[in-house]
Amino acid sequence: MNVESLNNILKLKEWTQETIEIELGRLARMVKHHEETLKAIESEYEREISVFKQKILEEPRPDSIKVFHAYFSDMNSKITKHKEILRKRIEELKQTEQRLLKAYRERSLVEKLVHKELNQQKRLADRSNQKMIDELATKRFCK
Repeated sequence: MNVESLNNILKLKEWTQETIEIELGRLARMVKHHEETLKAIESEYEREISVFKQKILEEPRPDSIKVFHAYFSDMNSKITKHKEILRKRIEELKQTEQRLLKAYRERSLVEKLVHKELNQQKRLADRSNQKMIDELATKRFCK
C-alpha cells in the first residue's frame, strides 16, 4: 500500500481519536455535574427530613404532614430521575471509553503499517542501490 494513502488514513484515525477524546471529556463533565446535582438533592433531602422530624415533634398537624409527604414524594422522584440519568451517562461514558480504546488500537495498527511500508521501501531502495553498486564493481573488475 502507498505510504501517502496510509498517512491519510492515519490522519483520519487521529481525527477520530481526537473527536472521541473531546466527547469523552464532555461526558465526564456531564457525569460530574449529575453527581454533584444528585449530591445536592440528597443533602437537601436529608436537611428537610431533619426539619420534618423537628416539626413533627413540636407540632404534629395533619396538614403539615401532608405537605411534607408531597414534598418528599417529589424529592424521591427527583432523586430517582437523577440516578437514572446518571446511570445512563455513566454507561455512555463507558461506551465512549471503549470506542476510544478501539480508536487507539486502530491508530496504532495504521502507524505500524506506515512503519512497515517505509521499512520495506527502504529495503527495496537499499537493494536497488546495492545492485547498482555491485553492477558497477563487476564492470570495473571485468575490465
